[in-house]
Amino acid sequence: MNFLPSAYRLLLSFYRRPTANPKLQLDRWLRRESGSDKSEITRTVYGVLRKESTLARLIGSLATGRPPKRGSATDVLLKIGIYLLLFSESYPEYTVVNEIVALAPAHGKPLINALLRRAASGKEALRADISLNPDLSMRFSISPLLIDRLSRISDQLADDLAYLDREPVFHLRLNPRKSDWDSLCRLLQAEAEVVRELPALQSFAVVHPARGVRSHISQGLFYFQNTGSQAVALVAAQNARQQVLDAVAAPGSKSFTIRLLRPELRLMASDVHPGRLALMRQAMTRLDLTDIELFVGDLRRPAFRPSRFDLVLMDVPCTASGTLRKNPDLKTRIDLDSIREKTALQREMLQALIALVQPHPSPWILYAVCSFIAEETEELLAEMNERRAIEPRDLQPLLAAHGFRLRQGKFGCYLLPETGLDNDLFYLSLFRI
Repeated sequence: MNFLPSAYRLLLSFYRRPTANPKLQLDRWLRRESGSDKSEITRTVYGVLRKESTLARLIGSLATGRPPKRGSATDVLLKIGIYLLLFSESYPEYTVVNEIVALAPAHGKPLINALLRRAASGKEALRADISLNPDLSMRFSISPLLIDRLSRISDQLADDLAYLDREPVFHLRLNPRKSDWDSLCRLLQAEAEVVRELPALQSFAVVHPARGVRSHISQGLFYFQNTGSQAVALVAAQNARQQVLDAVAAPGSKSFTIRLLRPELRLMASDVHPGRLALMRQAMTRLDLTDIELFVGDLRRPAFRPSRFDLVLMDVPCTASGTLRKNPDLKTRIDLDSIREKTALQREMLQALIALVQPHPSPWILYAVCSFIAEETEELLAEMNERRAIEPRDLQPLLAAHGFRLRQGKFGCYLLPETGLDNDLFYLSLFRI
């Protein structure tokens, strides 16, 4: 279990800097690591974050006295140990207990040893208590706030929460300018990378992209894009006529897919961050997609005339509640303050763009967020509609034809969990003034 010291230090660092991005911390750390420990470090760190609130409550129930302070060395080691005992079958119980106790500071060893042995001896009862618990926040380790927001649109709440409690699946979308479907099928099958083929979306689903996949990406054979994000690009490509603006474009995958689906369009892409646009330009070169026009722009202060375009795509910053599988720390970090903060920015962007739109002819505006939270979706569009009447277009026929599971709202639709597609959850509204 050579991965344990690194996983422990990473989690300790995260708990001590709770506003830090764990993915960026992990990526920086892994660049210094070598060998096969990288995958175990990643799975352990993300596993503990995915089950964080459940692990905290288990520690409280196992401790006979006051539980250790959240984020302390004792707390972090207990969470790692209980996670490995209850949610992983990879290591013998005695090995987990002994290795965790060996890492502990002297003052924490007795408590850690006692609680982990208690968890190991009663792990079947603990597992049953979790899996059958009527409290969904305990069963799926997610905040009551997010349960409430998802319950407003889900007709199978427990199943959808279970979906969001799993490890993520990553999607590789074919770049037909550099390869073809049959060639990539053979290439990925030879490396045992393929989890599932999605030919209708020209994509492959993989769980743990290995080094070989990364090298093929550097050659431009394909690029990462979740199927939920692809749905946004499909809608844009289907409804564009001649000129499209991707107004919050970086890192660029939606623009790439629009370009590949509709090579005849004039496609422009902007972002407020020059550095992110520079990375997008590098990806365009790698993919041989240099026919996308880039410029730096802030959607809160648009430096363009919307009438120049027949479709403006705005996939705006959001809470990312629809990406909990790959950002498990958000299961407990999203709160009312963060929702208000993101909604304020979204409102500012929408108001600035709509204020410039002339009704005859109005471009189509495609508003998208990877979120299921009402304040960022239907409620915000209802507020916009009170200021200026908007005319939404029905997106269900196109998205249902690609297998997406949908929940229709008044102004747009939600992409709900669909196991066959392994999509992130999104909200899309295509409207004009």
